[in-house]
Amino acid sequence: MTLIVAAHDAGGAEVVSSWLLQEGVQARCVLEGPAVAVFERKLGAVQRVDRAALAVPPPGAGFVLTGTSQVSDLERRMIDWAHRCGIRCAAFLDHWVGYRNRFTGRLPDEIWVGDRHAYERALAEGFGRERLRLVPNPYLSQMSRRIRRRPDEPRRGKIRLLYICEPISQEGRVVHGDPEYFGFTELTLVDELMQWYRRHGRHYFELRVRPHPAEGPDKYRSVLRDGNDRVRLSQDPDVGADLQWADWVVGIESMALALAAEAGKRVFSYIPTDRYVCHLPHGGVRSIRRFKELVDYA
Repeated sequence: MTLIVAAHDAGGAEVVSSWLLQEGVQARCVLEGPAVAVFERKLGAVQRVDRAALAVPPPGAGFVLTGTSQVSDLERRMIDWAHRCGIRCAAFLDHWVGYRNRFTGRLPDEIWVGDRHAYERALAEGFGRERLRLVPNPYLSQMSRRIRRRPDEPRRGKIRLLYICEPISQEGRVVHGDPEYFGFTELTLVDELMQWYRRHGRHYFELRVRPHPAEGPDKYRSVLRDGNDRVRLSQDPDVGADLQWADWVVGIESMALALAAEAGKRVFSYIPTDRYVCHLPHGGVRSIRRFKELVDYA
């Protein structure tokens, strides 16, 4: 049986590629966007297929597994293609929010969720139990083992603080609603971070800022440019390297925060409004409204 996988966004690509590694299976891969780099980094030279070449199903095609993207239509088209070809298909949800926005048209035969929290949220959003399948998230478990800090490992010098960017105002993306309504965007958050850091935070923390995989390398340079070489803009394609480095992790509700929480890091969700709350179900994620609150935990 030929397995076909499809992914565009980094989150879905991380989960699907980790599942392939865990199961030790090979697949024909339909990849676009950030997913290309994720698969190449983790799986090396995979057998890639252009979706245009799938006008005729490959011999023995028996199952399609996709990620789920917020904007790209790749996975949605692959699900439609699988239905037209009479091939069973599944989509692996990689987060805990915005499930309905990830599907248009026909749903896959199965919707895979990584934990009980995701299962209950999927039920609350109207997906039937007959379609849901609980498949422990392999990316979460693999990464948490990798980045977990040893209990006896000493911390030296200032607290290493990693800020995770999230493109909430990206065109077409509606995960966090209307940024005009909530009163902030990813750029204003980083600007607030830097103002706080220059005035107070630098006395307590060593700061690293990590852009989202969907963001260009120059997006935050103007905000970060102040001649302070102690603030590093990470360009490492592997979030695990940054999470290993970090003592504390701050963001909105990125998967990276969930990885850090699972690994026992100190994690904060920074949302400067009461009109939106973090949806991460992990008990170790603390919510803050101002960056200065971090000093209280230092």
